[in-house]
Amino acid sequence: AGTGNKYLGNVTYIRTGAGVIVGAGDIVEISGNLTLNSTDGIGLGKIKFNGSTNSVIEQLATQPVQIAELIADKTAGSSITLNDSVGINTSTGFINGIINSSTTKELIFLDNAGYTGASNTSFVNGPCKKMGNDAFVFPVGKINTLAPISIGAPLITTNVFSAEYFMNVP
Repeated sequence: AGTGNKYLGNVTYIRTGAGVIVGAGDIVEISGNLTLNSTDGIGLGKIKFNGSTNSVIEQLATQPVQIAELIADKTAGSSITLNDSVGINTSTGFINGIINSSTTKELIFLDNAGYTGASNTSFVNGPCKKMGNDAFVFPVGKINTLAPISIGAPLITTNVFSAEYFMNVP
């Protein structure tokens, strides 16, 4: 693996023919937004969001967004917002920065996917899903607080569980 590409702003991948693979083996670093526009496959390998500005992940066409390895390494309180649901095939690395999700725009850990490094400065702010038959600790939280939620191992690989942390004072 080499050094990969480093984008100091927004990146758009457009594909209308056969699929293309981005970040296979190397880490693609993006400090701005990632916009996809594809009705065919765009395979996203290792994608690292860094820099001090907020980022957005979105798909303008119909192909679902799936990333093998997503790394959040934002600075200066910046975050990553999902404008579409994003499936994680392998792992998510929480180094620094919040991943903002919403009810129809969730971070989805596919079967056998996991994560590393969730902390009070890096977690999912909003709903998160886990598919598969693995025990899992959801890396969710709110306002500088990681509040993990655990499930035991389901029996069936097609099971789907959702979790979101709500900070409420009783």
